[in-house]
Amino acid sequence: LPTISRSASDFTRLEPSASSGSFGGRNDQFNNFSLDGAIFNNPFGLDAATPGGQTDSQPISLDALDQIQISTAPYDVRQSGFTGATVNAVTKSGTNDFHGTVYGFFRNEDLTGSKVKGDDIFVPKLEQTQIGFSVGGPIIKNKLFFFANFEKDDREDLGQSWLPNRGTGLINESRVEEQDLIDVRNALLAVGYNPGAYEGFTHKTESTKGIFKLDWNINDNNRLAVIYNFLDASKDKPAHPTALGFRGPSASTLQFENSGYQINNKLQSAQVELNSTLPGNASNKLQFGYTHFDDFRNPFSSPAPTITITKDGSNYIIAGHEPFSIHNKLDQKVIQFSDNITFVRGNHTVTLGVAFEKFQFDNSFNLGVYGAQGVFFPTTTMEGFQDFVNSGALQQSFND
Repeated sequence: LPTISRSASDFTRLEPSASSGSFGGRNDQFNNFSLDGAIFNNPFGLDAATPGGQTDSQPISLDALDQIQISTAPYDVRQSGFTGATVNAVTKSGTNDFHGTVYGFFRNEDLTGSKVKGDDIFVPKLEQTQIGFSVGGPIIKNKLFFFANFEKDDREDLGQSWLPNRGTGLINESRVEEQDLIDVRNALLAVGYNPGAYEGFTHKTESTKGIFKLDWNINDNNRLAVIYNFLDASKDKPAHPTALGFRGPSASTLQFENSGYQINNKLQSAQVELNSTLPGNASNKLQFGYTHFDDFRNPFSSPAPTITITKDGSNYIIAGHEPFSIHNKLDQKVIQFSDNITFVRGNHTVTLGVAFEKFQFDNSFNLGVYGAQGVFFPTTTMEGFQDFVNSGALQQSFND
């Protein structure tokens, strides 16, 4: 099937009740995601339901997946803990034959549409490159197999598509006068703070991911799988667009470059699975998993006040430090264990088991100030901002 994003969502959306990650009308945070049957959720649930979602990254490459399973109303007691759907990604394994792939994908703004019903539209800068490889095969034929995948994805987008108002009438020209942007920038530079550019800057999205899997046929009745995967992803973002009022970037509000931040998602996961065939039409599945999520932000700004300037009752210019990215970090650890034995007796299947999950969170979030150095600048107009500069209060706020 065609996929531009190379995302599992391009396939899960084929489920009839699916809509943008939602199933059966439920928020995507109520879904359960698993990898080879082991829990693979974003447990704290910040902004994204799946690991890497804050950076728009896929935690597992499509080239490492064998199949994607979706259940919306299963009768299996082992599939629980959700009210939308459970989505299970099954990874590939090595076989007795060596297999390998090398792949690359590239696209930019020249490969996107530039007209709607014959009318020209603004096409922002875009450049994306994905490269990767996978290889699998036997270490010992019929006994021990391996599979590995590595992928790197780099993308660059225009930081904000709206232009300052120069009276050109362009479709993407905002109401924000360029002279106002210049005046704010010069005032901030005069007190030793660089707010960054107000147009032409770019935002980068980067992710590196990999998976390594060993499958061992211990004997005729026991099969062991060991899986390790990692993700190292980052995404540049503008200041929060809606908190503290609508803050753009939009036709009515522009942001300076250093008002944004970089979000980082780092993931490491290890899983061990033992499948055993027992006498009397019985089988057992034992799983143990450990996952470490490390999410943090790197503000573009040096410690500084958050500046919001309004015009005609709505936000107009945004400058200074991103107020939600001051020592904002989340460290999560997940330990899980399950053991299920299944008996088949004629037309009946009976499953008995035990499951254990432990979540550990370390979260830090400071709003509005950067230690003793930050000052939350009150909302004002351009005239009020100029008065603030002339009175020396702007300089004093940065000194504090």
